[in-house]
Amino acid sequence: MRIIVQIVSALILCMLSLTAPVLAEDEDLAPRDQLSIFAAASLADVLPDLIHAWDSSHKQDASPKMIFGPSATLARQITLGAPADIFLSANPHWSSEIAKSLKTTQAPVMIAGNSLVLVGNKSIYTTATGSADLETLIGTIANAPRLAIANPATAPAGEYAHKFLHRTGQWDALQGKLALGNSVRQALLYAERSNMLAIVYATDAVASNHVHILGNIPKDMSGVITYSATNVTNRMSGQDFIAFLKSSAAGKIWASHGFTLPE
Repeated sequence: MRIIVQIVSALILCMLSLTAPVLAEDEDLAPRDQLSIFAAASLADVLPDLIHAWDSSHKQDASPKMIFGPSATLARQITLGAPADIFLSANPHWSSEIAKSLKTTQAPVMIAGNSLVLVGNKSIYTTATGSADLETLIGTIANAPRLAIANPATAPAGEYAHKFLHRTGQWDALQGKLALGNSVRQALLYAERSNMLAIVYATDAVASNHVHILGNIPKDMSGVITYSATNVTNRMSGQDFIAFLKSSAAGKIWASHGFTLPE
């Protein structure tokens, strides 16, 4: 009888193990108060510094979890149920879409600004000429072997670059020479590793040791570039973090990475 009981107990334990949720080997259960932040790829350098500064003045069981990618892609993932508490977008349009779709109680908040620049590999373009006028800038792009930009369909940097190229009459002529990156960081990587030029955010160019800035894209040609934050789950900790992003302490961190205050 004891043997039968042992066999039955073993079978029950086996069935329970099969029905229990399986976690990836490197995945731990997140603390309840850990924030999940979905952020534009161009924030990959500054966001860890901002979180570190926020962590130092707020007691959290765990530092916020960061997920980076193209803003449009992240917005679609959040709409489909991805577990984001905060969404930091490089285009206010996607923040507004999230707010409308998920009926968030708080409107998106403008947190920082940026600009576009044309960059080239330092080993090829040995001199930085960031002050080039618009005519020179257009000529440099026209004569480039190839031009990398972020995909306009998924990344705001690509949308802004497309707007500039369209307004200057270059878009159609460049179709055979364009290399589209999944994000602005990938477009930058193309320039870092080849003879391609790339249109990227000024902050990405400043963070790179492998490219020179060959020209600044006028804001009236690309559109004003503004980052916004949305409290997706309306958590108090999320609201507090977004408030910190607009503080004077955060402003110094934004500036140290080349960002500007929103206009």
